[in-house]
Amino acid sequence: MTAPARMNPTVFIVGAEKSGTSAMYWNLQAHPQILSCFVKEANSFDRPGFSGDGLDWFRYRALFPLRPLAWLLAQISGKRVISFETTPGLFASEKGIDLLKKRYPDAKIIFTMRNPIERAYSGFMNGRKSGNYQGTFDDHIRKYSHFYKVNKEKILQFPEFNGESALRMSLYAPFVQKFLDIYGEKNCLFIRFENYKENFFPTHVRMCEFMGIQPCMKQNFMPIIASRRPGISADTVQSLNELFAPYNAALISLLGPDFQWDTDFSGGQDDAADDKFVSIPPGQMPAAWSGDWVDISRIGRISDFKKILG
Repeated sequence: MTAPARMNPTVFIVGAEKSGTSAMYWNLQAHPQILSCFVKEANSFDRPGFSGDGLDWFRYRALFPLRPLAWLLAQISGKRVISFETTPGLFASEKGIDLLKKRYPDAKIIFTMRNPIERAYSGFMNGRKSGNYQGTFDDHIRKYSHFYKVNKEKILQFPEFNGESALRMSLYAPFVQKFLDIYGEKNCLFIRFENYKENFFPTHVRMCEFMGIQPCMKQNFMPIIASRRPGISADTVQSLNELFAPYNAALISLLGPDFQWDTDFSGGQDDAADDKFVSIPPGQMPAAWSGDWVDISRIGRISDFKKILG
């Protein structure tokens, strides 16, 4: 068994699902001080039946690089080398969070959140493609929103699992409170996905500094960001705004006004639309930007970087 010789992850991207966690994984794994988990989503701590002991634990530890490799890279670069993992559903698993705290009490937590309506829509579309959901998004909302509306007395408690609802993972406030209670503000970084998309470089710098690594990126590498704005009926938007309102208010009280989202969904794509990754092809990068690593701490918005590309 090689588990004792494997790196321990020090940073966990715990969600929310369909809020940029895949983009974060791909963008961070390109960092010279990171040896990432071998799979994009470990999906261990949030998996039903995962004990965190015995064979389960050895299988989990096998997902990470060997310590000697990290030591060698650190000796060559003169900088620390870390590992991280991404499990988008972990934030919504109370048992998984408690188990994570037991195994990694000093872990650093990155929690990204997206407009809750957009996230619910994207989660539904993803679930429908995999066969977990049937029908339309409007039908799904009518079916599951009633559960949360009739349980308003428990609205800020940790929500219990309710079927396969795409709504649950958009109820951010109770999950944020759980991580704050367990890990504290110092070990938690909460990111608004819209900021990650529109102001990538400053946000990436914040993430690197939080992780304890130098803010840099390979010069011929450009970030990939995913999102599309859904087209949702006015009645469903109104219903969702009413449903999410107390949760959003609680989130703002926890994290501040930056986590206040637009509620107007006019002009979105049709019901067949789903998130797509977009990036600037490396071939469009000017020759002066190819080859080495560069400090990105002074680069602003992605739109500013596009101006550099001409």
